[in-house]
Amino acid sequence: MVAEDYKDTIALVEAEDKSRKSAKLSVVKSDTSIDFNSQDTDHFESEFFWYQFDVTKLVKESSNGAIHLEIKEYHKRRRQPFPEKLPLREDQTLEFLDSRYLLSPYRVGKQATLYRIEKHRIVHFTDDGKGVTQPADGSGIKYGVYKDIAPYSFDMIRLLFKYKDPLLILTEATKTVTVSHWGNI
Repeated sequence: MVAEDYKDTIALVEAEDKSRKSAKLSVVKSDTSIDFNSQDTDHFESEFFWYQFDVTKLVKESSNGAIHLEIKEYHKRRRQPFPEKLPLREDQTLEFLDSRYLLSPYRVGKQATLYRIEKHRIVHFTDDGKGVTQPADGSGIKYGVYKDIAPYSFDMIRLLFKYKDPLLILTEATKTVTVSHWGNI
C-alpha cells in the first residue's frame, strides 16, 4: 500500500523473494483495498492506494514458513529544493521526506529501509537513535533493522543531500524531426 499523497509520484513497485534466486513477484495495482480493517488504524481507506502480490506459494515452499521479501518503490519528483531559491553558483541541496517504515496493513516481523545516496552528498538525516547506520560501502542511509512493526506504522524522516545538477522540470516540450528529404514531421 502507498499513501494517497504519493499517487502522482510513484512510478513503479517491485517485489522479490531475496531468499531465492530469480524470485520476482508479479505486482499489480489493485482497485480495492486488501484486508483493510479500520479498527487497526485511525486512518481512512481512501488515504491509501494498493498494490498486490501473492506470496502464498513461496511461503508454502519455504522450509521454515518464512520468506525474505524485498519491496522497492520507485518515485519521481519526491525531492524538493532546499532552500527553494538560491544564487546561481551555490550548491543545490535537496530535501526528501518519507517514513522510516514501509507502509503495510499487516504486522511486520523485521524490516530495514535503505536510502541510496552517496555518503559524501549527505548533509543531514534524521537520527532516531534506534539503529540508523551508514553502510561501510557508502551506499546511503539505512534505517533499521526494526522488529515487530504494527500495521499502518508511519514515522517521518528527513534527508538533506547535495545535488550537483540543476533541477530542470519541463512543463511542455516540442520536438521537430527531419527525415531525409521529406521535410519536417
